Amino acid sequence: MAHFDTQPIAAYEALRRGLTIAEDTGNRQNESQLTATLARLAALRGDSSAAFDFLIRAIRSNYDSGSFTSMLTPLTILASFLDRLGISIPPPPLPDSL
Repeated sequence: MAHFDTQPIAAYEALRRGLTIAEDTGNRQNESQLTATLARLAALRGDSSAAFDFLIRAIRSNYDSGSFTSMLTPLTILASFLDRLGISIPPPPLPDSL
């Protein structure tokens, strides 16, 4: 994250290397965090396809692990990205039990 704002290409490459290591070692927690960060960086760079691919992976990984609290990060990135694209989606209704 040190180069996130000043050298986004270097940051992207470092995060990709980290993602490869996380995938190779089976570290799913790091994998989901890195994919969320890569999604944010791809969105800021205007790479919609990569941003959505990384977001799908991050959300699916957190959902599959049962870590619904961790899903807040990729969902927030998704909401911000959709807003930047001018796509407005109304929130779903809350269940009566809440």
